[in-house]
Amino acid sequence: MSERSLQVHSSRIETVKEAFKTSGRGNQIEFARAVGFSDDTLRAFLHGKPVDRETFMRFCEALELNHEDLIQEPSASNSTSGTQINQSAEINNGFMIGTIGTFNQK
Repeated sequence: MSERSLQVHSSRIETVKEAFKTSGRGNQIEFARAVGFSDDTLRAFLHGKPVDRETFMRFCEALELNHEDLIQEPSASNSTSGTQINQSAEINNGFMIGTIGTFNQK
């Protein structure tokens, strides 16, 4: 997966929350600071919101969880499948004019 951000799959959020509770590493603020992030970032991770890839990996490591078991695959709305690239050109007096690379996001 080459996405910059990762998120916990909705079916695995309870697993992550349970791992946090049993980690013995204090409350959310203490744990987040120990790992090197804010409690807001930890909260996002624990609720299945996207976080930076490195952050995701560090939280998984700190909780002794396999990151591959937790990753939410990007939804179709986040993919580029709805992207259209239109290219058109016209030769006029030896010069190419027109539109190249018009980007329309659906």
